[in-house]
Order: sequence, then C-alpha cells, then structure tokens
Amino acid sequence: METKTFDELKQMAIQIRDEKTNKQNTANRIGTEMLEHLDKLEQDYYDKTTTDEELKKRDDKLTELSSDLSLEMELINNSMSAASPIYFPIEGGIKSGDKLRIVFSGLSSDKDCAAFLCDSKITIASEAKQILFDGHPGNIDGIYTANVDANGIQLYSENSSNVIVYKLTNLKEGYSKLNNEIGNINNQDKKAERPAAGYENFSVKINYADEDNLSNSTNVQAGKNFKTDYGVIALPQNYTPNGTPTRLIIFCQGTGERITDNTNPMNNFGWQYFIKKGYAVLDMNGMSTEWGEEKGFPITNQHYSNKYIIQSYTKGYNYVITKYNLYKETFVLGLSMGGSAMLMISQTGNIPILACAGFAPTISVYKNNYMKPWNGENQKRTIAGQWNFDNWESATLDQLYFISNLSKITGYDNLMINTFGDTTDIDTANNNYDNDEEKNAYYRLQKYFPHPLKIWHCDDDSTVLIRYADFFVKMINNAGGRAWLRRFPTGGHSGGWNTRNITDTDYDGSDLTCSINLYELMIFFQQYE
Repeated sequence: METKTFDELKQMAIQIRDEKTNKQNTANRIGTEMLEHLDKLEQDYYDKTTTDEELKKRDDKLTELSSDLSLEMELINNSMSAASPIYFPIEGGIKSGDKLRIVFSGLSSDKDCAAFLCDSKITIASEAKQILFDGHPGNIDGIYTANVDANGIQLYSENSSNVIVYKLTNLKEGYSKLNNEIGNINNQDKKAERPAAGYENFSVKINYADEDNLSNSTNVQAGKNFKTDYGVIALPQNYTPNGTPTRLIIFCQGTGERITDNTNPMNNFGWQYFIKKGYAVLDMNGMSTEWGEEKGFPITNQHYSNKYIIQSYTKGYNYVITKYNLYKETFVLGLSMGGSAMLMISQTGNIPILACAGFAPTISVYKNNYMKPWNGENQKRTIAGQWNFDNWESATLDQLYFISNLSKITGYDNLMINTFGDTTDIDTANNNYDNDEEKNAYYRLQKYFPHPLKIWHCDDDSTVLIRYADFFVKMINNAGGRAWLRRFPTGGHSGGWNTRNITDTDYDGSDLTCSINLYELMIFFQQYE
C-alpha cells in the first residue's frame, strides 16, 4: 500500500465519520478516535522524526482497522425476571467512555443503534435519539441500559419490569484490535516511569586497564580491567515516559560530593532547583573506589578529572538516555572540581551538548588540580598515580615533575586541548605558573571550543583561581568562539554559586527561591533550547 500523509489519513477519517446516517454513530466513534490518535502520532512524528517505514506500518494498520465495527445481539427472552439476570461476556476490552454500535437481530425490525458506555451502564439510542425502535415485540419503547461488570452485559428496558436479554453473537475483532494496535503504536517509544523516590542509583563498568598507545610491539598493548563506578539520575514530577521528552542537565559536582550506590541527590545544591524547573539531572562519581584501592592511591574516591571520567559520563549518559524519555541533546554544568570534568566531556564529541557552564570551576588538571591542591600532597600524588606518571609513588611532586610527564595528559588537559598559536607562547604558558609571563602567553593563544560556555566566578576565590577561567574564555574569544566570564568582586570560592537569593518560578508557575547564579544560568541554558 502506498504510504499516506497525515493529511490524507485525516481525510480518510473524516470521510468515515461523515458516512450515511445509519452508520453515523459508528463512524463518529471510529473517525473521531482516529483523528485524535493521528494528531498525536503526527506530533510524535515531528518530535521523533519517525521513519517512513514506521509511518507506512501505522498507515496500513489504521486503514485496516477502519472497517465497520459492531456488536450483533440476538433476542433470547423478553420476559425474564429482573431478579434472575443472564449475563453474557463482553469481548474486546470495552471500557467506560467507549462508544459502540449495536445491531439487534431476530426482531421484527432490525435497527442500528448507538451505544454510549458511561460508568457502569450502556445507554442505547437509535440514530442519536433516545428511542430504541418502534414495533419491537411487546411495544416496549424508550431508553435501554445495560449493566456491565466482570460477568459481562445484561440489557434491559427502563420502561418495563421485564428484562430484555440479548445474546452477544459476534463482536468483530476490529474494536479490540484498534485499541490494542494504537496502544502498541503509542507504546513503541515508551520509556521507564519516574522512580517512586524521584531518582535512581545505577552503576556502570569502566575499563581502567593501562595501555601503551606509542608502542611498536607486536604483543597486545591494551587490556581489560573493569571496575564499578556509580551514577544517579533524578527526574522532575512532570516527567512522562512517552510524548514530549524531558531535557537533561549533566551536573558535574565538586569535591564535596560523592556518588555512591545509595546517594540521595534530592537535597543537594542545584538539584532541587533544576528538578522544579522541569529538568532531569545526572551525575557520576567519575572514579571507581575499587580502582583507587587496587592502585594504592592516597585518595581513592576523587576523580580529579582523570581521563577515565570520559568513559564514566559517556556510559552514564547512554544508560539514562536509553532508559528514560529524555532529549538526546543536553546541558552540562561543572561546579568547582567538576568544572574540569565538564570541559573534558564537552570536548570529546561523545555526548550531544547544547551549552556548557561552570560555577567557580577548575579548568586544568595541571594548573588547578595539581599546582594548587585543596587536599594537599595526597591530592598531587593521587593525580600523578591516576595518570601513571613515572615513579609516582615516590617522586618529588613539584612543577618540573609534572612538566616532565606532560605528554601523558596530552589530549586531556583543557588548557592544552585544541589550543593554537606561536609555539613559544605555548611553551611559556606550560612552563610558568601564576605570573605575568603565563598570563601574557595565554592571552595571545587561541582555542577552539565547540559549545557556548559561561562561567560564574569570584575575583577573590583563593581555592580555585579565577585567572585560569579568564585565560580559557580569552583564548576561545580570540578564536571567534562564544564564551563569557561572569565575575563577582567578592564571595570567595562558594560565591561562584551561592550569591544572594531571589524569586523565580518553577515549571507550573509557583514561586521558587534560587540564587542569582542559578537564575542567570537557567536563562543562559534556555537560549539554546
């Protein structure tokens, strides 16, 4: 059969609905129901870019189901006692609110009648009038009702003490088939329901095997060492398992947060705000404690933006996108240590990203996480171990040591990825720290960054220096990119996300208290939806 457009299918439904009078009620039911479902399917088509093959399948199925649907009922007895009703099973899944066409046979005058099921009764009417038919045995005219329960159907006249019982001799499969098939069509893309708690803890497997990508050996230089990392996904109350998807925010938290197998994120910073704005939120721990313990790192549960976080966030994203009804395109936010994680996953191309943002974010594994560690010497040695630096267990952890291992973070450190310019400036930037020579070199370099980026940061932040956010934004703008640094003169490290509160509105228009940072962030993100 030739594939029809939605307009052609709608026209078919209208024609069915407008057939001659003796089929008007049946046609109304089928035509109207088809139009309602076609409108939904049309929206789903444009929302989900349904394939031509799927459209043809739906076209054929709805056309097949547009045949006349009826109940044929045979008069059994017109003088039974109401105290001893006879029930006949209803086939086809008839339910409250359905409209049926019933054909009475075995009478002096057959008549087409419309039946309207409401609550527990079916009201029978001929040609949309409240009269069954004239000349029927016993001259019992008027409205006929049918009690409907688990036993079946019992038809009787309200105008008589007698029970007029009709046997169901045939219910064409079409009605049940139509409901089932349209249900199947609507459920084709149905995803998981929102968890009762509003969130789900889950785990993924990360391959932490060492590999030598520079080797010319004929022996295997890669392996498998899978360890468990944990993630959590929270969903807003207006989430639905099908229909319009929910937008996802990947929220890379800071060093003060841990994602475990029983993390409850609902009271964490930012999560409640995003959920009440109608967004889903995902985060990963980014570091397997199993691996940290196996390697003997001083700190076993902090990722410090090691290269394996790319696997972690990619696998977590794929898990939630597959399971839940979410748009594939997402936003990414990094807070404090999560900033460098946000920038790393944003530059891989593994996840389709609309825009990125950072609250007092670390930018560089080198310049932020290693050179100015907030957890002291243990943090520096853990970073050296995570990147498999030479003699990391015992080496002197100064800047020269990091520079001697710089090749091991090539392709991962955010200040170095896709950064272009004079090689002298690149060397100067890499070999200096927190001085004017470093600043001037970065200010002359250019950087390609593939997404819009906005950072909120305080000038007096002594934990994560704002200078590297400034350098990062400057290099992107030098290359003609879109990046902005929203500066606050004071506020310290937490001021990057915790300014004074104002009133916003949630997804249903109710008042919602939030910080200025969150309010501005949401406006920034929504520009790219």
